[in-house]
Amino acid sequence: TFGLPTYEIGAPTWHPTNPKVVWAGTVNGPAVSADGGRTWEIRRGGFPPVPGWGIGVPIEKILFDPTDPTRLIAVNGSSRRWPAYNGEVARWGEVWESRDAKTWTKIG
Repeated sequence: TFGLPTYEIGAPTWHPTNPKVVWAGTVNGPAVSADGGRTWEIRRGGFPPVPGWGIGVPIEKILFDPTDPTRLIAVNGSSRRWPAYNGEVARWGEVWESRDAKTWTKIG
């Protein structure tokens, strides 16, 4: 898992037609691997900056739109109840969308 800034990751989601592409949520946003999980790249364009040392926008799950695999949905949350950098709950309940797998817009 080279390239992940943290070992805290949410459930992985594989691309519906390309088994080498896998997404995972981290405590600092979405991450993608193009080689089945060997190397990773954080893709957090559009997310707020990570505040110093701590948790930015923890993503629990990333989903592919079943009718359009170029549309991704990232669900903010944590079954582990990760705290924010200041000890408070971190941005729970947000829903983010990406249409280019690089930049994200909060839609809910």
